[in-house]
Amino acid sequence: MQRLGGLDDALAWAGEIAILAPMSIAGHKLSLNRPSGDPDVDAAFAEAWSSDDLAEGMAAFRERRPPEFRGR
Repeated sequence: MQRLGGLDDALAWAGEIAILAPMSIAGHKLSLNRPSGDPDVDAAFAEAWSSDDLAEGMAAFRERRPPEFRGR
């Protein structure tokens, strides 16, 4: 996704991204710099999908509360 704006807009967007699941964000960043099907990208997403953060995100959704991601 691309957004237009100044420094304040960029900082606000960075703040929104910073509260997301860190393992998923790391996988997305890796995939932006690697070709599709790269084993490192696949491994990063496999790790994220089997993480405690995934379980926390699902529990938080069910319980209607903000998730508390820990990056593991």
